[in-house]
Amino acid sequence: MEYLSNLTLGEIFSSFLAVTAIVCTVLERMPKMISPWTKLFKFIGNAMNHDVLQRLDAIEKRIDNVEKHAKESDRIRDEDRAVAARIRIIRLGDELIHNPEIRHSKDYFDQALKDVAIYENFCRDHEDFENNITEMTIKHIRTVYLQCMKDHSFL
Repeated sequence: MEYLSNLTLGEIFSSFLAVTAIVCTVLERMPKMISPWTKLFKFIGNAMNHDVLQRLDAIEKRIDNVEKHAKESDRIRDEDRAVAARIRIIRLGDELIHNPEIRHSKDYFDQALKDVAIYENFCRDHEDFENNITEMTIKHIRTVYLQCMKDHSFL
C-alpha cells in the first residue's frame, strides 16, 4: 500500500493507460465481443473526416440527380427515335398506297423494316405509348415487300 501512496499523478496516469491498452487489446481479439480499438479509431476518423464525409454525401446526391436526369434523357431519346421510325413507316406506307407505280430498292425496304423493328420493340417495352397508328401500314409494307421478293421487282 505504501508503494501506491508514493506514486505520482503521472505514474498513476501512465499505469492506467497501460492497463486500459492491454484490456482493450484483449477485448478486440476476443470473438463476438466489443471492439474498443475499432470504435475508438472509427470515432477519431469520423471526427477528423467530418467535412470530407459531408462533401462526399453532397457529391453522392448530385450523382443521383445526374443519373435521374440521364435516365429521363434516355427515355426521351428512345421515344423520339420511335416516333421518327413511325414517321418513316407512315411515309413509305403513303408512297406505296398513293403511288404504287413508284418502285423502291430492296435496301429502302430493308431500312423500313428496321424502322418497323425499332418501333415495335419500343411499343412492346412501353405499353403506355400510343402504338396502334401504324398497324395496317406495317402489314401493307410487309405485303408489298413479300410481293417484290416473289416477283423480283425491287428497283
